[in-house]
Amino acid sequence: MPDPLWCLESNSAVDSNYLTPDVVARFAEMEATAGLFRTLARRTGLDTEVTALARDAGTASLLIELAAARGMAVYYREDGT
Repeated sequence: MPDPLWCLESNSAVDSNYLTPDVVARFAEMEATAGLFRTLARRTGLDTEVTALARDAGTASLLIELAAARGMAVYYREDGT
């Protein structure tokens, strides 16, 4: 599997991915340094879709930081529609 974002499955029905604890820690460090996701989520004047994506990214950044603080990996899955 390719590092650092392991794609476990990707087809029309599902996308599932895994981030190892060391990758989670690196992402958390980058967010703590740059704050891109949370800053983007607070911006105004973005398109509706971008605003929704930015809000989701800001929320995900908090999950990444929590997982990093606990030394955990992250698995996420999105079912197709």
